[in-house]
Order: sequence, then C-alpha cells, then structure tokens
Amino acid sequence: MKLKFTFAVLLLMGLMTFLMSHSGGRATQFDAANTGAPGDNALTCGTCHNGGSFGTSIEISLIDSDGNTVSDYIAGQ
Repeated sequence: MKLKFTFAVLLLMGLMTFLMSHSGGRATQFDAANTGAPGDNALTCGTCHNGGSFGTSIEISLIDSDGNTVSDYIAGQ
C-alpha cells in the first residue's frame, strides 16, 4: 500500500513538472527581456500588461475595543 502511494505521488509530481513547461514562453524569444534596463529595448511588464482603471487609495484607522476610531493618544487607555 505504501509503495503504491509513493509511486502515485512521484508520478503526479512528474506529470505536474512536465505539464507546467511552456514551449512558447519567454525563453524561446532571443533578447526579449522585460526589465526596462538599458539594452532591453525599453520593454517592461507594462508593454503587454496594461490597461484598466484601478483607482487605489490607502486608509488606515486605529479602532479601540468598542469600535470607535482613535484620534488622540491618551496614556493608560
């Protein structure tokens, strides 16, 4: 039983490794880096992955144990 389980796990790991390969990926294109560094033809990730209207904002609030927003520090509370 243990040998069958081990064999099944090894077989699945081998299949996953084999199926994750991508023969048409970035490595097939000569001199196609996307770092934006000098000599990379000024390509970056945004060359292909752009678009969308994502207006982000960050807001941080400190809440006490009663759920109220804390605006001032009071020692001992």
